[in-house]
Formats: sequence, structure tokens, C-alpha cells
Amino acid sequence: MRGFRVTAMVALIISLGATARARAEVPEVKIVAQNGSNYLPLMVMQGQKLVEKHLAAKGFAATAVTWSRLAGPSAIVDSFLAGAVHFSGQGVPSSALIWDRTRNGIGAKAVSAMVASNILLMTRKPELKSLRDLTDKDHWLEFRVH
Repeated sequence: MRGFRVTAMVALIISLGATARARAEVPEVKIVAQNGSNYLPLMVMQGQKLVEKHLAAKGFAATAVTWSRLAGPSAIVDSFLAGAVHFSGQGVPSSALIWDRTRNGIGAKAVSAMVASNILLMTRKPELKSLRDLTDKDHWLEFRVH
């Protein structure tokens, strides 16, 4: 699984270099992430200078790469929408928000999932072993966004 994550991130880097030829070059690529184990693929990319290596291989050795950390998805989304970030590691909700806010403009794209996480069903009812065991009486499990 770890190899898949790194491979997906390397594919992203390669696509960054490939699209840079088709668009105006930028003097700096700005990448932002949060702290935490979910961002390990980005930390490896930064530590091993993988973005710089792939940019150089595509003929963009002079392009600077700036890495920064922000405290949460809303700060990353705001930075992305303000044009202060070119690439960010995001979850599905934040990626959907960025896509929606930019679809009539720059048209941000999602590349791949950074992390595959297990989703656990936690309950105090011992008879619930899977989602199939839920009934209409279990309406308290309803997910609501406020």
C-alpha cells in the first residue's frame, strides 16, 4: 500500500512537469500540506526532493519548490483559492470544495487519493456487527452536515 501511495505521488509530480510545458512556466511551485501521518507521502517527496528531481528531468531545473504546512483543510482551501498554493494534499470533502469553487475558472483537478483509511463502525449495541445490521430504529446514526 505504501508503494502505491508513493507511486501515485510520483505520477502527480510527472504530470506537473508535463503540464508545465503546455502552460506558462512559473518560477516557483508552491506545495502545502498539514501535519500528520496522512501526509507522509508528501513528507517523503519533500525530504527526497522528488519534485525538484522530476522538474529538472523535464527541463525545469530553475523552478523553485516551496513547501509549507498549514493547520487544517480550510486554511489550505483558502490558500489554494487565493492563488498562494499550486498543489495541496486534500481529503475528499476539501477536494470537492476546491473543484466546485474553481470549475468556472482555473478548473482545479484531483489526481489521486493520498491515503486509504479504514472506516470503523463504533457502537454500544453488541448486535450491530456490520452496516447490514442497521434498521430504521437506528436513525441516530444519521450523518448531518451543519
